[in-house]
Amino acid sequence: MAGKGDRHHHLLKIGAEGFGMLDNIYPSRYPPPPGPLQPQHPFPQGFVMECSEAAKKYGGIVFVDPRVRKPVKLPAQNYHYPEVD
Repeated sequence: MAGKGDRHHHLLKIGAEGFGMLDNIYPSRYPPPPGPLQPQHPFPQGFVMECSEAAKKYGGIVFVDPRVRKPVKLPAQNYHYPEVD
């Protein structure tokens, strides 16, 4: 009986062959971009812009869904109960 590793390797081989055949029959509608991909630039740390600030800066519009509400945080209340004699 084949071991678990053999079955896994066999399934990988069958999957690769099957998808290879599908790629030959149905080529992608979106060919890969020519040349190397552009490098990803790291996001600057510490820079955060709210959606309303971005809309003002870039001349956009902010859409707000009135059905979605933020939970209300009640202020901490310090109750003082006078001592009863």
